[in-house]
Amino acid sequence: MPDLTVVIPTFNRAALLRRTLDTLVAQRLPAQSLEVVVADDGSSDDTAEVVQSYQNRLQLHYHFQDDLGFRAGAARNDVAKLATAPIVAFLDDGALANPDYARAHLDAHRERAAVMAYVYGYAPVKNTRTLDDEVMSLDPVAIVEHLGKDLTFRDARHYEFKMVDFDATRMAAPWYLFWSGNISMRTDDFWAVGGFDEDFRSWGAEDVELGYRLTEFGIPIVLSRDAWSVELPHERDANNAVTSTTNMQLVLDKHPAPIVELCTFLLLTDHPMLPEDAGRRLLSWTRRSRKLDVLAELEAITPSALRRVAVFGCGGAVPASWATGGSSYTLLDFDLDLLTRARRDGHAGRHALGLRTGLPDKAFDLVVITSRLRGLWELWEKNLLQEAQRIGHEVRVAFRDSR
Repeated sequence: MPDLTVVIPTFNRAALLRRTLDTLVAQRLPAQSLEVVVADDGSSDDTAEVVQSYQNRLQLHYHFQDDLGFRAGAARNDVAKLATAPIVAFLDDGALANPDYARAHLDAHRERAAVMAYVYGYAPVKNTRTLDDEVMSLDPVAIVEHLGKDLTFRDARHYEFKMVDFDATRMAAPWYLFWSGNISMRTDDFWAVGGFDEDFRSWGAEDVELGYRLTEFGIPIVLSRDAWSVELPHERDANNAVTSTTNMQLVLDKHPAPIVELCTFLLLTDHPMLPEDAGRRLLSWTRRSRKLDVLAELEAITPSALRRVAVFGCGGAVPASWATGGSSYTLLDFDLDLLTRARRDGHAGRHALGLRTGLPDKAFDLVVITSRLRGLWELWEKNLLQEAQRIGHEVRVAFRDSR
């Protein structure tokens, strides 16, 4: 049995696929240790013939599905069922794997983890760096030797990786950078979390969503710089930027949690702050504010009977009178433990920050923002107020003058 199965999804990119398969033939790993499965999402070019030409050089399987629109998740899932190795990797067509790519992925799995590898030249929502014909014809090692110091040739995630000294276990949201162009995980873990979510029917975020489920399942995401690949330049659909934002909202709908909310907000608003920087600040403030009691602030609120009230930053306790006063309350907090305590009297609750709550427009008579948001106020004041004003008729900032 092979040690590693590499899944390559493709669609009408036979020439790029050929280059990728060439680099897998050149792996410094015994041939019997590597299995390759090509997932063809309805190609009409000579992809099938290209794959056939490698049958005697690789343990190679080919899976074709009719072109019914973008179904990368379904294509990957279908061919992952054919994987016979304990470790499954996903590699883009047009990716040139370095000669030690396969061995490095296996080495990274000495401990249980999901692995994302460094990808030179990768920029997900824009055309990649143009390489002249001479450089294009080089093998991946030579390309990196030629361009490795060019800042425009770095992985688009390089700066965020550098923030943690390339140790993804120190990242606030490593799943946000878990991009399927070059990743791997235990096959059993892939299926334990359900594989790729096939609800994603356009480009972007299905890999991020898988990364989130893996981390929630208790599997750490690690970075391998040794399993690197080079992304060959190719045109990208101009609609990718649009579909990626739509799909990130779908990730938040499926996993409403403050860190997902924050990353989604940054992407949808094209905010310049890096998700890793914003995530670190959120997690730091969550720890620092754990003992911040806002009960006195909430007791000062005396809404009339039957009013609908939402609270951003409810903390771990709410006034006892709220259980009998006739008003309805929806509690939000970024600390799940505190939110769980506050909801003991049966109030509705959301594990949320308050930037994108998913609540309906003007659903509340009053929205209260407590001092539990003070540590994030400098960054997000305008945005928190906008969301509060969207869902509420009146907004009160408990630690400032009423607004």
